[in-house]
Amino acid sequence: MKKRILIIIAAIILNVAGRYAAFRFEWPMYFNLCGTIFASYLAGPVAGVIAAVISCAFSLIFSITDWYYLIADVFVAVAAGIIAKRNRYFEKFMLIYSATAFFTVVRAPIIMVINLSVNEGKSGFYIVDARFDYLDSISSPMWLGNVLTAIFVSFTDVLCAMLLIYFIIRIYRDFGKKRKASELKKELMKKVSLGIVSILVFASVLGQTSVHAENSISFIEKLYNSDNGLVGGCLNDIAMTRDGSMWIATYGGLFRFNGSKFVLIDNLSSVRSVQTLFVDEEDRLWAGTQDAGFTLLNID
Repeated sequence: MKKRILIIIAAIILNVAGRYAAFRFEWPMYFNLCGTIFASYLAGPVAGVIAAVISCAFSLIFSITDWYYLIADVFVAVAAGIIAKRNRYFEKFMLIYSATAFFTVVRAPIIMVINLSVNEGKSGFYIVDARFDYLDSISSPMWLGNVLTAIFVSFTDVLCAMLLIYFIIRIYRDFGKKRKASELKKELMKKVSLGIVSILVFASVLGQTSVHAENSISFIEKLYNSDNGLVGGCLNDIAMTRDGSMWIATYGGLFRFNGSKFVLIDNLSSVRSVQTLFVDEEDRLWAGTQDAGFTLLNID
């Protein structure tokens, strides 16, 4: 309801401003249909009729004869409300002329009757009435001058109103599209930003989970020393041969570990206080001692 009232108020302002401009500058038209058609288009024929009546009341301040033509404006308001259901008449430039012709057919006969009743067939506009007088001077039928006068005034009024409404709608639609595109772009940027933040948060959580998983890996610890066969417990070097045996060099001698127990190699007098071990390409074990040189062990 509030929106409809605002539309009617805007329509009244358009009508009164147009009518005053036409009266002030002596244009050959009433120029008071813009608001009426606009109100009928947006809010229905009742709103158009209300706008026409109130506008006419204001127009009486500077043009007392406008009251006679109110009935013609009411008919236009109703007709505009009917064809407003087909928006294409107001939104396509070439169809504006079809709508203008329709409104002219509705309005012209009423204006013709009013002109015959109160103005002897004339319109009250100097330029238009000059043509009427010219037709009369060449003995043209009076009805011809009356018809042409009514058609000219009606067509001019309606065409100016329709063009103005068309451009208002176009400007409003273009502005709405640009605004919508801008809002869509902002919304898209918000979603992109939100997506990037979400990816970063997810990656951060995933990284922390991975680090936590790595830090939480449990190792099985088993200590080998003199308590479980490794005499002395001091390891100098370690090596492995192809049979899977682990060889440990200690100050106490050379030990062989088969996966379950340590065996001291004590049948070689040269292998004492072993410092270093080396397995060559032929799977031979070399043991370097502290003071007895190298000993080559051929593992069978």
